[in-house]
Amino acid sequence: MRARFSQPGLVFMNTMAGRMISAGWRSMPNCKRLRRFEDRLRKFEPEELNARNGIDVRILQAAIANELFEFQDVHKFERNPMTYAHCADLNIYIARNFAPLEDRVRSLIQIEAQIPNILIAGKTNLEAVLPRPHIELAIQIARGSADFLRKDMVTAVGSGEGSGVARQFYRCQSQSRYRA
Repeated sequence: MRARFSQPGLVFMNTMAGRMISAGWRSMPNCKRLRRFEDRLRKFEPEELNARNGIDVRILQAAIANELFEFQDVHKFERNPMTYAHCADLNIYIARNFAPLEDRVRSLIQIEAQIPNILIAGKTNLEAVLPRPHIELAIQIARGSADFLRKDMVTAVGSGEGSGVARQFYRCQSQSRYRA
């Protein structure tokens, strides 16, 4: 399992299984999980590790501190609609060859199925009054992601057209309710 911090920060995503471990909106379990990771990392002394591992520890510590700041101080899930719009930015599954195409397509299907729920959570969690430029940009991001999923992603998956996973992806596309 390869866990990574997502951009712009839907906490952790498992890039190999293609599922969000937790989407994070107002999620105290996520803050607790981040604090547990933070506590585990404090046990390591970066100076006592080899150079590469020391850097990795510092990077993870900085990423965790950033996520906690975003949750607790910035309130991104209540104040930034782009947080939700970015959830549909799945181009990494095509742009990077980190796993066989079939595995990446399975991941796409699982994540794409969650997009409507994430957008509903955004509608529920966002404050009633938000800066107009944030809203307009979030709409542009969501429309661009939807367009990418409908067109470019379909073309990219087409290279595996004969596979059952590709057929499953096309079926998911035809049933998708995600319309920006």
